[in-house]
Amino acid sequence: MTKKIIFIGPLPPPITGQSISFSYLTKLTQKGRFKMYNTNKTTFNFFNYLDSIFYLPIYILFNKIDSIYFLGSRSKFGLLRQLPFLAIAVLKRIKLINHLHGADFKEFHKKAGILKSIIESIYNNVDTSIVLLEEMKDQFIAFPKMKLEVVPNAISKELENLDIVFPKEKRILFLSNIMASKGIIEFLTASKQLLKDDHSIRIDIAGDFISDNYMTKNQIKKKFFVLFKDLKDSFPERIFYHGPVSGTKKVDLLKASSIFVLPTYYPTEAYPISILEAMATGNAIITTKHNYLEKIISEKQGTTIEIKNHNEIIRSVKRLFKDQQTMQEIQNNNLLLSKSFKLENHLNQLYRIIKND
Repeated sequence: MTKKIIFIGPLPPPITGQSISFSYLTKLTQKGRFKMYNTNKTTFNFFNYLDSIFYLPIYILFNKIDSIYFLGSRSKFGLLRQLPFLAIAVLKRIKLINHLHGADFKEFHKKAGILKSIIESIYNNVDTSIVLLEEMKDQFIAFPKMKLEVVPNAISKELENLDIVFPKEKRILFLSNIMASKGIIEFLTASKQLLKDDHSIRIDIAGDFISDNYMTKNQIKKKFFVLFKDLKDSFPERIFYHGPVSGTKKVDLLKASSIFVLPTYYPTEAYPISILEAMATGNAIITTKHNYLEKIISEKQGTTIEIKNHNEIIRSVKRLFKDQQTMQEIQNNNLLLSKSFKLENHLNQLYRIIKND
């Protein structure tokens, strides 16, 4: 008998690692009685919230559903938004499969206050949680009965089997949502010295502006353009901001760059898809000693640096560009490693977990 399974999560826009990952699951809807439920239906968060707390629970209550796959929240607001449909799923004894994309569930549970018992009552009834790497199993140490599965993130089909030409030009890429905690200010500060010291360097920046716990969207946008204008005035042909990119433009930027820099200290950072995309396009990686990133990036992939330290960005870039032999070894290592993150493998692993009786 075919089981009915519902996937609950956000589809782009906005473009985030979580929404991109969730969008991959649309390919699984062709394999069975799977339904995608987009929690990001409109650009108005208020209406999305109402939909989640009213319509979605009613749908689950009055339909025969065997399993629910959801992206567990790590905020009080997010938990309250998910609580109605999760509570009904527990009452109806629907199998729950949680997919964790962030590095902060354990901390959220620890500091949840009066919501802690609610979290425990829900997650004690979660059958399986999926994490991105082995070390992330620690996020659910408080739930020993929960089954844990490791499924790494994946790269999209458009980034598989690309023709990458070496050696590349001295191009540096920052491609991420532009938030203070993604290290954009430190990156721009480092860029000034890098552009000044080496006239063959070009810098590309791509991404949209998003609020975080450091700055609002308007604040980071204003700060970014103050710093960027100074650089553009001084080096007009060697630094470029492309806005949010996708498709061919995104692929072309990744293929043309030599070094991908993500100096992140974003609290929930776990296993950024952007880093996998940069590997698949032959980039050396510079990122931070933050959360699990040191488990992902070794000297064979690039280097990890201290957070909020623009001087370390400068030193790391110069060291890589100075030793072209090591640079190309790293780039080739990353191309090879990226082949283990194919989308088909990722979906097959998820399909096995979701369909498992």
